[in-house]
Amino acid sequence: MIMNLSARETQPMELRRKGALLSINETAVDLTEYRAGAHEAILGQPEHDGTHWHVNLALPHGPKAPDETLFP
Repeated sequence: MIMNLSARETQPMELRRKGALLSINETAVDLTEYRAGAHEAILGQPEHDGTHWHVNLALPHGPKAPDETLFP
């Protein structure tokens, strides 16, 4: 899986993956059936290139985060 991160001020996030199933804070998301906007942590529509899933995720951070976090 290839994850792209976009910084957002939010609560901590725990990720787990098994195949096309992504668990975000214990909420299971089946990427094969996912529709854009169904989960606030996933930005846009995940894509599968035949080998890898490409998923854009909101990168959680607190207030006053350093530039390295805000601009990964």
